[in-house]
Amino acid sequence: IQVANLACSISNNEEGVKLVRMAATQIDSLCPQVINAALTLAARPQSKVAQDNMDVFKDQWEKQVRVLTEAVDDITSVDDFLSVSENHILEDVNKCVIALQEGDVDTLDRTAGAIRGRAARVIHIINAEMENYEAGVYTEKVLEATKLLSETVMPRFAEQVEVAIEALSANIPQPFEENEFIDASRLVYDGVRDIRKAVLMIRTPEELEDDSDFEQEDYDVRSRTSVQTEDDQLIAGQSARAIMAQLPQEEKAKIAEQVEIFHQEKSKLDAEVAKWDDSGNDIIVLAKQMCMIMMEMTDFTRGKGPLKNTSDVINAAKKIAEAGSRMDKLARAVADQCPDSACKQDLLAYLQRIALYCHQLNICSKVKAEVQNLGGELIVSGTGVQNTFTTFYEVDCDVIDGGRASQLSTHLPTCAEGAPISGSSDSSMLDSATSLIQAAKNLMNAVVLTVKASYVASTKYQKVYGTAAVNSPVVSWKMKAPEKKPLVKREKPEEFQTRVRRGSQKKHISPVQALSEFKAMDSF
Repeated sequence: IQVANLACSISNNEEGVKLVRMAATQIDSLCPQVINAALTLAARPQSKVAQDNMDVFKDQWEKQVRVLTEAVDDITSVDDFLSVSENHILEDVNKCVIALQEGDVDTLDRTAGAIRGRAARVIHIINAEMENYEAGVYTEKVLEATKLLSETVMPRFAEQVEVAIEALSANIPQPFEENEFIDASRLVYDGVRDIRKAVLMIRTPEELEDDSDFEQEDYDVRSRTSVQTEDDQLIAGQSARAIMAQLPQEEKAKIAEQVEIFHQEKSKLDAEVAKWDDSGNDIIVLAKQMCMIMMEMTDFTRGKGPLKNTSDVINAAKKIAEAGSRMDKLARAVADQCPDSACKQDLLAYLQRIALYCHQLNICSKVKAEVQNLGGELIVSGTGVQNTFTTFYEVDCDVIDGGRASQLSTHLPTCAEGAPISGSSDSSMLDSATSLIQAAKNLMNAVVLTVKASYVASTKYQKVYGTAAVNSPVVSWKMKAPEKKPLVKREKPEEFQTRVRRGSQKKHISPVQALSEFKAMDSF
């Protein structure tokens, strides 16, 4: 009841709040009756009447709890539910490990049951939520994560719990692999976290702004046992993200300038993808995913966001490369169906840029990973910096109609392999951060142009082929419904009689120019 009241206090769903409060009131009034029925049955365990009375109140209690649960679910977003479930499972996992180390069988069994219940509820809620979406890349990734948790992770966890309880309950303590239990527990937490990440992939950066620091610094200290995940690993007692946050103000200002330029490119992508309904259009879904991951990488350079260390940055770059590969496959299928050679060449050229910038971003993340903090002194290793420098390309992407990109090469500062750079550590961190942001900006621009070119290639000759087209469209381009406005503008009768209008002249506008002039009412 306390949880239900708390959910009501933070919800703006008035009808849902009324239903929750009503269900909570019914449970509150039913609670003493259930207690009295239980006491009566305990006093007269052989009484058939007492047993029937208890069964009636039991069924009524379960029914009311289900009603309250469904009512709370209606006023609670899936994102909040997953965040709370993830935190509770982490707490329960730590309790399980402590109970295992202390030999507390009852606490271990009870807490493990709570973990199984929470995981089962997460799977049930997410599977039901995915039924509201059309099948596509997004739903496949989410359902894949839930399937992994339900069919692989949870059976292994249940098996390890059973083994641990049997070993601790034996008259003579039996040896068992404690690390196996810890690994199984860690996988449960990782599985729920992966589900949450998969669900959030379709969210816009604005929607995630309040949760960008959802873990913050307490993430590094919440678990002191061996159940810590890779994200909790620290380098010399300090995470790489914390190191970035401790840069001097001058370096932070330079990074902020680069981030501001990146946000300008991001706003272009937001405006572009906000025009389209992403149901049935995996190109838009992939563009949103890449945008969110790139935002996380730029937040890392400012010491914020969910990415904690350089291994997270490398994994994020790999995810972007995978999304870029899937977008390349879809867009090439669109290009194959396009009969216009100019549109086809433009689209293929932009796909080459995406491949180039994905590779560049991957290199930047690996170069960033070579900066290590050893004993308070930053060391740069040359193993990941091919021949101590990497060439980056800045492409002029302003021309779309038959334009050819001009490439300008710049170089990273060099450093001898394994040489300490305590005197220039801030400069090296700044160089790696700005290179990462620049690569993300270039990739963002290429994604915008690819989305535009894909639309033009998909729809330019749609009227010519119509329903008789041999090949079915690769993706569905549907504009988001705008706000409702009057179909006919009301005019005063006197003005209507005297006004002289000049006939409009037809003006040829290129498809890309017309597309760029359209702006969605609610930017994503």
